Amino acid sequence: MTTASIQHGQSQTRSLTHSQPAGDVMLFANPRSLGRGFSFAQFSGQFWFSYYFGGFTSASRGKSER
Repeated sequence: MTTASIQHGQSQTRSLTHSQPAGDVMLFANPRSLGRGFSFAQFSGQFWFSYYFGGFTSASRGKSER
C-alpha cells in the first residue's frame, strides 16, 4: 500500500491525501515524519497485539482452570 502510493508519483498522491486512510499512508511516506510514524505504528501494534492476545490467553487460562 505504502510503496504503491510512492511509486504512483506526485499527481496521484496529491489527490490521495484528501481521503483519511490515504492521508495516513502519506504520513508514513513523508520522510520527515517517517521515524515518528513508524515508532507510533510500532507502539500501537504492540499495544493491540498485547491487548488482544493478553485477553485471549487470560480467557483460555480461565477456561482451563474451570
